[in-house]
Amino acid sequence: MTREQAEALVQRLEAAYNTDLRADTRGIYIEKLMELALPVAVRRVERLVETKNFFPKVSELMKPIDGEMHLHTAAGAPWWEGDPETRFSVFRSQKLLELDELAYLEYLADPEVRQEMDTQWRVEWLASIGASV
Repeated sequence: MTREQAEALVQRLEAAYNTDLRADTRGIYIEKLMELALPVAVRRVERLVETKNFFPKVSELMKPIDGEMHLHTAAGAPWWEGDPETRFSVFRSQKLLELDELAYLEYLADPEVRQEMDTQWRVEWLASIGASV
């Protein structure tokens, strides 16, 4: 994962928990996230945002979750490449990272906004892979 992607994930955590990390603490989170593949990091961040009431510790962020022990298939491809829903999830996560803080908070708070954005992103994703809507 690139530094920019790791920084975006840390910003997402800060927005979700309404927290501004100190620069040195933020640097540790970014360093640790950069050790992970983007799909793995996005999945972990999303899981933590959905399940934790307080800003997660680095150890919680680095703890593997279901399905991560076998990151590659027998053919050597990443585990998520063959699963369309997981590929869409990665696409959706990237779109979430692109939202500004206000739009992200609306996404979290308003089910109608969330449904509208998710539907729009699914249409974009299907078009990007050449599938019919």
